[in-house]
Amino acid sequence: MMTVRKAYNGRRRPGARGSETASEPGEGQPEIITDEPTIQGNLPAGRFDAVDDQSNDSHLYTRNFDAFPAMIELLENRGCRLLFGGIRKLPVLKDYSKRLLAVGNPRCLSYRVLNYASRNYALLEVDKPDINKGLSILLLEQPRPDFTWHATVAELEQRLIKKSLRWPTTYLDETFSGAYRRISHHGVRARETMVSKVAYQDVKAICYWS
Repeated sequence: MMTVRKAYNGRRRPGARGSETASEPGEGQPEIITDEPTIQGNLPAGRFDAVDDQSNDSHLYTRNFDAFPAMIELLENRGCRLLFGGIRKLPVLKDYSKRLLAVGNPRCLSYRVLNYASRNYALLEVDKPDINKGLSILLLEQPRPDFTWHATVAELEQRLIKKSLRWPTTYLDETFSGAYRRISHHGVRARETMVSKVAYQDVKAICYWS
């Protein structure tokens, strides 16, 4: 899985291996790493009927998300602070095929958790170039301080596949008590010249809701 890290000081951890540099967090800053289940607390034990195939090639799929990084950058410019996030390949579920694109490549989910006005939010987008009706970006507000985003994202991935790439409304209502919003993406795949415009429209909707 591709990770997003913020606020580190560049010191390499002893024993760190691979192409990514593992670093210590800056003074007074949380360490930002996608593999961490939550800002604080531990990932509770759970039972999943999926194979979480998060190998180190997720960075190859960044081009599938045209406007999403630009949208996050605009949010940071408007006072949001990026906490963690990354790109995840949707899990393998028996008898379900939506984890793959029409061309046979893994379908991915990109998500970011941000802090704004002392509240935490998550934005999720699914790779969808082969879907005629684009799947909306999902904006979620963290419901409680000890909430575990990692487990929730993993659960959402499974339910998303089982519902044929539709956000699971019942689960969202139960988990977030209505504190979520679907944001219509302006185009399934934004052309490069349209990325800034697309991101700006999405940011306006997010800031208005938040």
